[in-house]
Amino acid sequence: MTRTDAVLGVLGETSIEAYIDLQKLNFLFCLCNSDANSIVRYMLTQRIFQYRLLGCVIHRGFIPDITRIMHKYGLIDYLDTFCKNSQFPSRYEWKRISKSAIFRVEEQSWQERMSRSPVFDTFRQVQTELSPSNIWTTSLKMPGTLPVSQHLARLCTFTKSTFHDEIICPRCWSICDNEFKHLVVECGDLAVRNIVSKFWRGFASEIWDWGL
Repeated sequence: MTRTDAVLGVLGETSIEAYIDLQKLNFLFCLCNSDANSIVRYMLTQRIFQYRLLGCVIHRGFIPDITRIMHKYGLIDYLDTFCKNSQFPSRYEWKRISKSAIFRVEEQSWQERMSRSPVFDTFRQVQTELSPSNIWTTSLKMPGTLPVSQHLARLCTFTKSTFHDEIICPRCWSICDNEFKHLVVECGDLAVRNIVSKFWRGFASEIWDWGL
């Protein structure tokens, strides 16, 4: 797991590769739903059958790429159905199906990477699924907490500089075993304490203003 994985987890976003795959699946929909007598449909079906017959020879191009993508996300049955009877889901159905399949695979992959990484121990405690973090959803409802929410997000995605049990805080030079906990509730550095105090004052004020 990398810092990028942590940021994507906090934002509830998938990877760039997944976004590109989604656009390719949308393009496939346009091709499959083109006029049955058009040159586009004819070329599509010809290339699909050619690839299936000579797959070991053809390695580049849209058809090998989209076949790999549909296998990756468990969507190959839709391409098989199209080849058999030229049927393909509607635009609304295909968007729902493709987005759901991609997100399912992306979240599973993200969870696996996160479980294998000892670097983000604290992050795993506060972000358990690939969805927008409460840090951001709270700041969206209460804009006054955004500066401190940004600070909390940085702390949550902070990586350990060492795997030893004891770590020296670069702010107050105290020995600690959890950077996040130390910076939030233990650090004696004046600047850090001011940030924490400002957060709770601002947070309490926002809650009061919202009547919560």
